[in-house]
Amino acid sequence: EAVLSQGATKVYAAATHGIASWLLKQMAARGNGVYQEFLDFLGLAVLDLGALDYTSLAAKNVAKSLVVQSLRSNPSEKVRIVDSDGDGQDDSQDNQFVLKTSPYNPDSDGDCFDDNFEAMHRDMGFDPKIPDLRGCHTPGCLCTDTDGDGLSNQAEIFLKTNPGLFDSDGDGIPDGLEVRYGLNPLVPDARQIDTDGDGATDYEEIKADTHPLHPDKTFAQTYGYQYQLTSSDQPDGSVCYDFTVANLQLVSPPAHAGTLPGYNLFKVYFGQAPESGVITDYGQWKTACAWAEYEPPLRNPVGPQLLLKDSDFGVPYGMIRDADYLTQCVGIHP
Repeated sequence: EAVLSQGATKVYAAATHGIASWLLKQMAARGNGVYQEFLDFLGLAVLDLGALDYTSLAAKNVAKSLVVQSLRSNPSEKVRIVDSDGDGQDDSQDNQFVLKTSPYNPDSDGDCFDDNFEAMHRDMGFDPKIPDLRGCHTPGCLCTDTDGDGLSNQAEIFLKTNPGLFDSDGDGIPDGLEVRYGLNPLVPDARQIDTDGDGATDYEEIKADTHPLHPDKTFAQTYGYQYQLTSSDQPDGSVCYDFTVANLQLVSPPAHAGTLPGYNLFKVYFGQAPESGVITDYGQWKTACAWAEYEPPLRNPVGPQLLLKDSDFGVPYGMIRDADYLTQCVGIHP
């Protein structure tokens, strides 16, 4: 039995009581224990945790989520559209004539809010061609993405997401991807909600790299990514996963700044969590990336696949910049 006593509010803040209560409730749920809270004869709150089975607290990590995203194309209702800088805005919009932004710079005004974010939040005063005071606007200011989820710390502060959590609501979708498509990164409903009503949940659409806000059932059937994931238990109690992601389409981004045309970039997000709390746990995440070139008739690799090893996966915050993609991805980079 474990007992934690808390004195009057003048000694312990209510927040401390809440944290302790939550922690012991979680331990009870995972360890088949009994949680109780009552007042003793002095009026002190006593939090009691008994009959705890500590063997139940040990849980192996299992797969929580596997998502692949193209960083050089966006889904549409008919075909994939070129997005040369991977900011979520098609090149047909992300240019000097329409948005007056650069199709080769995801944050054209350098304020740490990418062009797609600012275009989607115009009603809140953002403009992708004018630096915003809520972001970087002074000399020497740096754009930092502490958790590597695709959102700058400035964007996370504005959205009230957690800059230290890759997936703030624990629904299996990185914060950056939810924001990219206009979903709520603070509400874990993506596996239940079908926002556009096309028969696929928002989570399924993100995995397929289709658009969760646009009815695109026909596009999804033709161009949606297809996953196969198999597991094997290891002697040390861990789990090894082999996965295949098929039906990835290549586009032909234009040449720019000395870069040859046709380079596609794909990013892989893999999240794992304790088996006892895989749905609710925020997860531990790794990322990997791969290059492929398609400028007809040239295709590289010539064959249909690229192989990723466990060593190709790293911490998310170490794979967020162009320099990272040029040195850490499999395949031949530009």
